[in-house]
Amino acid sequence: MSADRAAEEAVVRVYEQWAKAFKAVDAATMKSLWDQDYPGLVYQAEESADPIYDWAGIAKYWDTVGQILLGVSRWDELTRKVAITGDAALVYVKNMTSLKIAGVKDELAGELRSTLGLHRRNGRWLLIHYHESRALDLEAILRGG
Repeated sequence: MSADRAAEEAVVRVYEQWAKAFKAVDAATMKSLWDQDYPGLVYQAEESADPIYDWAGIAKYWDTVGQILLGVSRWDELTRKVAITGDAALVYVKNMTSLKIAGVKDELAGELRSTLGLHRRNGRWLLIHYHESRALDLEAILRGG
């Protein structure tokens, strides 16, 4: 197996662990996938106006997110793209999701777009950047306004 193929398989394994942890709202696994010592961490959750830039904030987010995100009833991967250059990797994924949110009757359903940034440290691929968002239907918004 080529080094490029081995790197891609390793990155995909981290992505798959991330997806499994997200679907299960598994804070311990999610936190284990991060390079806690990396000085340039970024975590942008869709519900937050601003990103989190440090490990303490990311850990706190995952320690408390289970109070808001009660479960994920749907997670269908629509698109995935992996790009690797040297010791850096990006994973872009789009999923159709349904999320059960505390205090909300109907589930939040729609396409979740996520980008994961990883780097290889001591032979292990670890997350250093995460960004998620949902697409807005601008045509509907413009028709209404």
